[in-house]
Amino acid sequence: AVGDSLLDVGCGNGLYPLKTKHKFARVLQVDVVDRRAEQAKAIAFRQMDASNIASVTDSFSTIACFDIIEHLDDDEAFISTLRGICDGVVVGSVPNDDDTQPQMVGLTYMHHTDKTHRRNYSADEVCEKFRKSGFTSLLILPQYSNGLVAAAYALRTDAVISKIAARLIASTCHALCSCGIFRNRAIADWFFVAR
Repeated sequence: AVGDSLLDVGCGNGLYPLKTKHKFARVLQVDVVDRRAEQAKAIAFRQMDASNIASVTDSFSTIACFDIIEHLDDDEAFISTLRGICDGVVVGSVPNDDDTQPQMVGLTYMHHTDKTHRRNYSADEVCEKFRKSGFTSLLILPQYSNGLVAAAYALRTDAVISKIAARLIASTCHALCSCGIFRNRAIADWFFVAR
């Protein structure tokens, strides 16, 4: 079992808690603006900036913070606060700082152009920041970018032949990866689980 309570920091449209609420007796969604889907409105919500998470006085067995930490001025203070209110696991993601693979084909990760990001992270930096805040067990996993496949769709026109070509490029890329001929090394984000 994951645990009895979930705090979703930066819940956005409420998708994550909607998919997991059956596993938790108590769920609290937090975000700076309430943009939740209508079906998520029944879940408890507190409007607040993630940098003020210390005002949450309850503890949670699971805390989700996907695509949040990179937006904060003081990421280490935020992570330390999570340690204080988490009696289980923190799951989330942060953008990868290494842009070398997409640059080889003239692309960049979308998050490298996001002006609201204060920083991007290497896997080692994620580990260091969580360990510094008292987390002892850490799992870091890469999320690979599908930039080439996405580029084929993004560059297509409304012409039928263009749509067919985009689908053919995407299918070919997937097939070559499945056969082991291609290997996607373009890591977009780092997923983490910290205990």
